[in-house]
Amino acid sequence: MTNKKTFSFWLLLVVVYVYSFLKIYRNTINFYDTSRGGIWNYLLIFLFLLFLVIFFTKLDRISNSIHLKIASLLCFFFWVNGISSLGQLSEYGAYLLIVYPSFSFVFILTFLSFNTKKDSRVLKMWIVMWIPILFFMLVAFLSFFKSYEYYQSGNKIALNISYYALCFIPFVFLLENRYIKILLLVISSVIVFVSNKRAGIIALAIGFLLFLFIYLLGRNKSITKKIKFFFVFSILFIVGLLSFYFIDKYFSLNIFSRLFNVFNDGGSGRVKIYTEVFDAIKLSSPIELLFGHGVGSISSLNITSAHNDFLNILYELGFVPFLLVSIFYFVLICTLLKMIRYKNPLAPAFGFSVAVSLILSLFSSNFDDQLYSIVLAVFWGISISDFNRSRKESALRNVLVRR
Repeated sequence: MTNKKTFSFWLLLVVVYVYSFLKIYRNTINFYDTSRGGIWNYLLIFLFLLFLVIFFTKLDRISNSIHLKIASLLCFFFWVNGISSLGQLSEYGAYLLIVYPSFSFVFILTFLSFNTKKDSRVLKMWIVMWIPILFFMLVAFLSFFKSYEYYQSGNKIALNISYYALCFIPFVFLLENRYIKILLLVISSVIVFVSNKRAGIIALAIGFLLFLFIYLLGRNKSITKKIKFFFVFSILFIVGLLSFYFIDKYFSLNIFSRLFNVFNDGGSGRVKIYTEVFDAIKLSSPIELLFGHGVGSISSLNITSAHNDFLNILYELGFVPFLLVSIFYFVLICTLLKMIRYKNPLAPAFGFSVAVSLILSLFSSNFDDQLYSIVLAVFWGISISDFNRSRKESALRNVLVRR
C-alpha cells in the first residue's frame, strides 16, 4: 500500500512539473503560437482519471477531512454547472470544465498520496528540478524587457505566467541548504518583480512580511536575538529594494510609478470591471444567482476576466461554488492559526502561501486557465497532510504518557 502511495505521489509531481513547464514555455517564448490546446490538456485529463481512481478508493479518508470535503464539493459543483449547460458551452467553456476543478483534484490527490517519511526525498528532488524552470523564466522575462516596453506585451508574452514562480516560493522555504534557498528566493522574486504585475508584487511583499512575522513568533529565542534577526532581515530587504530599483531603471519598467499610481488608474481598470460584474450579478435571475450564467460566460460582459476569483465564480458558477471557495479560504486561515499555535515548522511557509493565494484571488485570478494554482494545491496537500499526521502522533504520545 505504501509503495502504491509513493508511486502515486511521484507520478503526481512529475505530471504537475511537466504541465507547469509546458504552460510556461507556451506563454513565454512560444506565445506567438495562436493554436488552442496542447499536451498539457491531456496531462490534466490524466490527473483527473488518477483522481477518480484514488477518490473512490479513499472515500473514508475524505469524509474525515473538512479540507477534502470542501475540495470534493467544489469539483462536484463545477461539473454539475458544466453538464447543465453542456449544449450551450463554447469550445473555451468546455476547456474550462477541465481547468476549473483542477486545483481541487490536485489538492485532493496530493493530500491522499503524500507520505511524510517515504516521500520527503522525492519532494526535495522535485523542488531542485524547478531550478531550470526558474532560470528559463528569468531569461525569458529579461530578454523580453530588453526588446519591448511593458505595454507591448500583447501577443508576445503572458506576464502573469510569473505567478508560477510566486506560487513556488513556499516550496523554497522547505529547503535545508541555505545558499540554494537564498538563490531560488532571489530568482523567484526577480521574476515576479520584472513581470511588472502589481498584484504579484504586492502578494510577494505581504507574503514575505507574514512569513517573517510567523517565523519570529514561533522561535523560542530571546527578544534580543529576535530583534537582531529582524534587523538583519530589514537590511537585506532594503538592499533587495534598492536592487529592484536599479533593475526598474535599467529596463525602464516604471514598476514603482505603476505601484504608486494604482489608486489613480483604478488598478488598470479593475474598479470599473468589478462594478460592471457586480451590476450584472444584481440583475441576474434567482436561478442564475444560484447556478450561475455558465462556464466561460464572463466573456459576455466584454471582458476576459473579472480579475477577482470570487466575482468570477459567483457570476459564472453561482452562489454555492462561491460559498465553497469562501469557506475553503476560511478553513485555510483556521489551519494556519492552528499551525501557529502548535508552532508547526511549516507555519511560516503556509502563511506565505495563503497570503499569496488570497491576494491573487482578490485582485487578479488564481483559478484561471494558466493554472499556476495547482502548484499551491500541491503545497497545501503536503502541508495539511503532514500537519494532521503530526497532530495525531502528538495526541497518541499524550495518551501513552497518561497511561
